[in-house]
Amino acid sequence: MGDGKLITKRQSMSQPTEIYSVDIASGGQATDISLENKDILDQLRMGEVEERWITTTDGKEMLTWVVYPPASILPGTIPRCCTAREVRKAW
Repeated sequence: MGDGKLITKRQSMSQPTEIYSVDIASGGQATDISLENKDILDQLRMGEVEERWITTTDGKEMLTWVVYPPASILPGTIPRCCTAREVRKAW
């Protein structure tokens, strides 16, 4: 755009793709301009996401992600997507 702004898409493990305006002059301040998923996301509680590098059997480094359950899950319950060890670590 001619006013020093860039239009782009952004997404994360906890947020679907949205359209953002990035103000280049202010050092990259991003503003969500689509807000397409805001109503749904406001109703959800997301778990934390942790980047983890592991060493593979052939000695290479591989990026993996650990997605913890939301804090609203009751202690003692284990979601199907997690092991007991991962749930304990999250608390």
